[in-house]
Amino acid sequence: APRTLLLLLLIALTIAVSVGIVPREALLIWTGIAAFLILCSSLKDGLWLFLAAMPILPALPLDRFDSFNAFIFLIPILALRAWIERGSQPKPWLPTQPALRLLAVGALTLLGFMALSVLVAPDRSLALQRLLFFVLAFGFAGVVATHLARGGASRTIRQALTIAIAIVVTGGFAQLILVKLLGLNTFWSAWALGVIPALFGDALSRVLLVTNSWFAFLPGKLPTLR
Repeated sequence: APRTLLLLLLIALTIAVSVGIVPREALLIWTGIAAFLILCSSLKDGLWLFLAAMPILPALPLDRFDSFNAFIFLIPILALRAWIERGSQPKPWLPTQPALRLLAVGALTLLGFMALSVLVAPDRSLALQRLLFFVLAFGFAGVVATHLARGGASRTIRQALTIAIAIVVTGGFAQLILVKLLGLNTFWSAWALGVIPALFGDALSRVLLVTNSWFAFLPGKLPTLR
């Protein structure tokens, strides 16, 4: 299926970018293809791809926004796909179940207060970025709820999350093996300069190259794994 091929392509690209075989700009091309697939295929396939790829969705090498993750572009397209599949019958914009309606009202109220807090934030640019993150998170929750409310299979979501967990666990074991084979300092230099830029951007890579909560730093000694 195209969604599976695209997930495998992302895994291969992440590895290739991490070891320097291809430039980070290749991740921009992947994001464009993923956006096209999500828009043109069913909401079920788009959700599956997004959830399965979530642990390794790349940070896009954009000028001034190096740490912007691909989900910033993919979630609105998922929402557009959900709107396209809305059907001819008008749907209430809030859930009809009392518990879900209360949850939705609470989320919207929280977003409202967060939006007002931007007006008094010392750094409005940073505040807007945080607000955008929560808007997208709540929006994605709404897309998932819409999928399930329209009779979408929960099995699709469970399968995608299982794949995502498998990617995380595999990555964790790969880290452990590399630490044993390469040594802590060599591993972390390679990880911070290769994998971190692909997933989180160059700015965070430079920070994590000199400090990280995984390690204990003692004066006059090499860092040790916590």
